[in-house]
Amino acid sequence: MDFVFTNKALLDVDLDDGVLGAEFEKAWKEGLRQISRRALVTVGVEDRVPFVLAEDGTLDLELSELFRTFAGQVGGRTTMASYTHHAATLMRYLQQAGLDLNTVEAGHLATYRKIRNSSGIEPISWNSEAAAIKSLFDAAIVLRRRKDNPCTFPSFVWYNRNPGAANKTPDFISLAQFEKFRDEGLAFGPYGLRNVAFANLLLTGGLRLDEGNEYRADWLPDSSTIRNARGRSLEHQVTAEAGKGHRARKVRISKVGLLSMRMYADILRDEQIAKAIAKGRYTEPPTALWLNQGGMPMGEIGWGDAFRRASERTGIKATPKTIRHMCAVYLLSRLLKISLSSVENVQTEAGRLAGSSATDIYKSIFGDPLRKVQKYLGHARYETTFIYLDILGSHQGIDDDELSVFDQVYGMEEDYVGVYF
Repeated sequence: MDFVFTNKALLDVDLDDGVLGAEFEKAWKEGLRQISRRALVTVGVEDRVPFVLAEDGTLDLELSELFRTFAGQVGGRTTMASYTHHAATLMRYLQQAGLDLNTVEAGHLATYRKIRNSSGIEPISWNSEAAAIKSLFDAAIVLRRRKDNPCTFPSFVWYNRNPGAANKTPDFISLAQFEKFRDEGLAFGPYGLRNVAFANLLLTGGLRLDEGNEYRADWLPDSSTIRNARGRSLEHQVTAEAGKGHRARKVRISKVGLLSMRMYADILRDEQIAKAIAKGRYTEPPTALWLNQGGMPMGEIGWGDAFRRASERTGIKATPKTIRHMCAVYLLSRLLKISLSSVENVQTEAGRLAGSSATDIYKSIFGDPLRKVQKYLGHARYETTFIYLDILGSHQGIDDDELSVFDQVYGMEEDYVGVYF
C-alpha cells in the first residue's frame, strides 16, 4: 500500500520540446492543458487528498474514496500529509494483523496503542495520531462501512490525558524578527510583492494559511476605500469553508496590510494574469487573489517554498503558523495591558501563572482577554489559548516600545479593543 499526492501546479510548467516532443507540447499548450485542469476539477481531485495505491501499483478505489471523505472530516485545515501518515501507520498494522477498517474493534486499537506507546512516541504526538485515526473511522461511518467508531467505545481511553500530552509552546518571533524575515526574505525575488502582502494579511488577521489563501480578488477594496475607512483596519469575514472545523468568524485586516495587498493586485497580479492569458492558460482570470508563477491559484506547497526560502535567506525560521502565533501573543499583550499598568507586569503575572494547573485562576485573572483571543483566532477550545501565556511569561522582547510599533501595524486600540470585541 502506498499514498500519492497530486500537484496540480505542475500542469502550468512548460517543458522543453525534447522531453515529450514538440507536437505533444504544442497540443498541450493549445488545449490539452485546459482540458486536464477541468477534468481534475470535475472529478474533485485536490492536492491535499491522497490516492491510495495497492501493492501491485493499481489504484485502490475503495480506500481512495475513504480518504476523500476523510479529508472532509478533518475539515480541510489540518495538514493531510501528516494525517495520512498516521492513518497509513494504522492500516499497515491492520494488514499485518489480518484486520481491516471494517472489522477492527476497540480491543484491537488498545493493543495498537500499547505498541505505539512502547515505541517511544511522545504523548502529544500520540494524541495527534489518535485524532487522525478517529477521523478515519468517522469517514468509514459516513460511507456506511461501519456503524460505530471503536475509538469512542465506552470506558476505552483513546487519548493520552497526562500532563506531557499538552500542546507544546508554539514557535514565536518578535516584530523586529518578522520585519527582517519579511523585508529581507519574503520580499526577495520576482514575487516579493505577493509574499510580503500575504505575510501582512496573516499577521494582522491572525489567519491560518488556508484562511489567508482563500482571499478572493473581488473581496479586496480599492485604495481610496481603504484610505478613507474609519480607524486603522477593516473587517474581514473568514468563511466557514476555510475556517477550521467549518467555523466562520470575523477578523480585522490593517490598512497597511490591505494597501500592500492592493499594490500586489494592481502591479504583479495583473502582470501574472496577462502572461497566463498570452500562453493560453485561460481567458478569464482565477477568482483567487494569490497566484503562482504560472498565473494559477497558489497552493500550500507554493507558500511553503516561499517561506522556506525566506528562512534560508534571513536565518529566521518562520512559517505561516509562526506569524499567526505572533498575532495571538501581541494581541493578548495588548488586551492585558489595558488592565495592567505595563508590559512588565503582564509578563510577571503570566510567568507566575503559566505553570499553574488551576484553570479557575486563569479564568479569574485573564479569562476575558483569553476568550477574546480564542474567538479571534477561531480556537475551538478555550484552553488552547493558554499556551500564549507561556510565551508572555518567558519572552523578554515584548516591551512598551515594541507594542507601540504593534499598534501602528495592527491598528489595535480603537478597532480591535474598543469596537470589535
